[in-house]
Amino acid sequence: MPPMKNPDFNVKSSPDPFLPLVPLPRKGQTDPATQKRAHFVYSAKLNGSRYLKLGGVAR
Repeated sequence: MPPMKNPDFNVKSSPDPFLPLVPLPRKGQTDPATQKRAHFVYSAKLNGSRYLKLGGVAR
């Protein structure tokens, strides 16, 4: 009996549950420090620059 195919599940399009949702790095931003900085700025924009108002210190 062949396995049932679920149209809602696609291996290629499903995100890895163990990876955090971070924006993809631009070309040339592959080092971890730049990725962390890009994620920090991205999360600060989502939080209304709340972290940047505190002096850029992530708590």
